[in-house]
Amino acid sequence: MATAKKKTAKKAVPKAGSKADAKKNKKTLIVTVVAIAVIICLAELAIVTMSQLTAPSFYYVQVAQSFSGDGQTCGPFKAWDVTAGKDYIAVCDQSNKRILVFDPQGHFKVQIDEKVAGPRGLREISCLTHDNQDNLYVIQPWEGGAIMGFGLSGKHLSDVDLNNKGFFGPRGVAWDNGNFVVADTGSHRLVMVSPDGSILKVMGQKGSGRGEFVNPNAIAVDAAGNFYVSDSDNQRIQCLDPKGVFVRGYDVSAPVGKVAVDTQGKVYAAEAGGNFVKVFDKNGKVLGKLVDAAHPNEPIGGIIAVTIPEDGTILAARGSEILTLHPTQAPEPAKK
Repeated sequence: MATAKKKTAKKAVPKAGSKADAKKNKKTLIVTVVAIAVIICLAELAIVTMSQLTAPSFYYVQVAQSFSGDGQTCGPFKAWDVTAGKDYIAVCDQSNKRILVFDPQGHFKVQIDEKVAGPRGLREISCLTHDNQDNLYVIQPWEGGAIMGFGLSGKHLSDVDLNNKGFFGPRGVAWDNGNFVVADTGSHRLVMVSPDGSILKVMGQKGSGRGEFVNPNAIAVDAAGNFYVSDSDNQRIQCLDPKGVFVRGYDVSAPVGKVAVDTQGKVYAAEAGGNFVKVFDKNGKVLGKLVDAAHPNEPIGGIIAVTIPEDGTILAARGSEILTLHPTQAPEPAKK
């Protein structure tokens, strides 16, 4: 008797291009698209968060006083630099080839012009500084350069001739405990010069490394003898110790004009175009841009030079006026 063969059921195998395969591919595509979208969202969130963390904050100040030459016998001025002692404020008025001296309240006292300066003149005078006897010094960049000294009464005291000593368009000068430190702009270096014109020390060369410069144009000196250099085209401030060794840098992220340092080690960097003044703590951390607390929406514009008198106030040169600024707290947010 013949035995019927039992048929074994075969499992169906989806063919390529079947509906099951298409469904699986569609599901994989959806998962991939969703994953990419999540990654993009997370990346954008990280970018926004980092920008909020790294965005410059504001360093709030209150305008305590301002003055100009309007209505005074000196007439209007255009401030290029400013320095101050206990009993005076001196302004470098480059466009009018003169130095103006005011009392701390902004009342005009003395004008130092080319008649006083003599045959060398005051052509394109740049940075202004003073010694511990309150004599004023201004640097003139032409014909090799010169540092010219004047008393507060306006008397012409001295000329330090920098010609034939390798200088090229020097525009920065600071007093350093008996000597001058010059920012030799066109030669991309710092030079310490004695009052008799002797070269005592040369620091730096052209470059973007530590202790190198591209068009340095201003200097400040702290109580410890450290140099704070406006390294303009490298868009930074560099701090060097008294031996000229690099200590730290301050990233301004814009061409730098003038620089100042206070007794607490805070550094003030004025952007060359007057768009802002950036403030750093003694360790190089950005504290923010100078902002008037009465108008807190944007940095104070037009400031091209800052100096810090002994009383710790901030003096800022802004075009035809000098501002006295006091640090203050952030304003209270407006109530809705």
